Amino acid sequence: MKTLLISMCFIVAMWAKACWWEGENEIEDVIPLCWIDSASQLIRWPNCSSATEISRLFQQKSQPATDWLAFKLIKIKTTSG
Repeated sequence: MKTLLISMCFIVAMWAKACWWEGENEIEDVIPLCWIDSASQLIRWPNCSSATEISRLFQQKSQPATDWLAFKLIKIKTTSG
């Protein structure tokens, strides 16, 4: 019974509040967790200038494409589901 309760309470994180470098600027924002590559310590960001397109990708939590920009991750402050 205890195992069942723990399993039911498990929450998969979908969002992260993170800090990263964009050039010399330190950025802090909430982004989809899938946009963070923890292994290489990089943040991926859509390579498009349309705010509408970025918003769509953000809301859909789209997986990063190979042409997305990459920025150096400073740290993940928190995650949530």
